[in-house]
Amino acid sequence: MLEKFISYNYQANQIIIRCIEENKVHDEEIIKLTSHIINAQLIWNSRMDTELSPVPVFQIHPVADLQMLNEIACKGTLRIFNRYKDEHHSNLISYKTTQGVPFESLSEDIILHICNHGTYHRGQIAKLLRAAGIAPPSTDYIFLIRSQ
Repeated sequence: MLEKFISYNYQANQIIIRCIEENKVHDEEIIKLTSHIINAQLIWNSRMDTELSPVPVFQIHPVADLQMLNEIACKGTLRIFNRYKDEHHSNLISYKTTQGVPFESLSEDIILHICNHGTYHRGQIAKLLRAAGIAPPSTDYIFLIRSQ
């Protein structure tokens, strides 16, 4: 199920990014939130790989880079998922928050958080798109699963 949710997260992000590109959205908050979804995933991937974070959590990326960065982030999460898959996703990951506070979490919980975090912010983006007069695309999990 987690593998399916990782794929959903990737697809939903791509749909939002395409909407931003096609509608030539320049709203800073929309681009900031979209960048943040990807940044957070890259940061969590680096924590699970015990590497330094490749990006700051609130770095704003050029719209032209968002699809590529989303692909890198999602491929990284899928690679990590596959690494832990045989161990029933139960590896305990030690990491520090962006404030430097140490924690430990199961890899499966981190991956679920990554996807849930994206869903939360895509909802915020949909509201902002609507306020800008743009009909937001559907990124609901069940909608994307039904369309496959």
